[in-house]
Amino acid sequence: MRRLSYAILLITSLSPAVTPSAATAQASGGDAPAEEATSEYDDAVRSALAELSAGHLAEARAHFQRAHALSPSARTLRGLGLVEYELGHYVRAVALFEEALTSEVRPLTPRLRGQVRELVENARGFIGAYRIRLVPRDAQLRIDGEVRPLLPGEVVELDAGDHTLMIEREGYVTQRRRILLRSALRAGR
Repeated sequence: MRRLSYAILLITSLSPAVTPSAATAQASGGDAPAEEATSEYDDAVRSALAELSAGHLAEARAHFQRAHALSPSARTLRGLGLVEYELGHYVRAVALFEEALTSEVRPLTPRLRGQVRELVENARGFIGAYRIRLVPRDAQLRIDGEVRPLLPGEVVELDAGDHTLMIEREGYVTQRRRILLRSALRAGR
């Protein structure tokens, strides 16, 4: 009789639901860069802000990416974070906002820093943190179809929503788990 070996996926939630406040971001922030930027950079930022204001998020992202490629700074990181926030990609938004807060190139003004900190706090209400342990340890983890390398003890953050986690390893039966992460706001807390 053939015995099947099962890979095991253990998931532990690390984040209690936190209700985000109702603060919103202002797109432009009203502060001009301290240094003179190139006209191409200025055009990219102006276009990004116009597209963001119009709700054209993919276009805003492309313009902010162009501006960031021309002159990486806290300001362009903040702009990219705003787009990801509006798209509901809160994990990515938080990473960009935190990078903007630490960047010393065209640093954020105190007012912009306060706005960004508030957005980070709000975004965390839409993020779940999980500790995932794979057995065997060399199994491959996929989250929503994407291979996700995992270090021992690492915390995995996921945006609110429906996610599929899969563990695979040759010689083992593939395991799938569905996680439905509800934000505190959507859960009515």
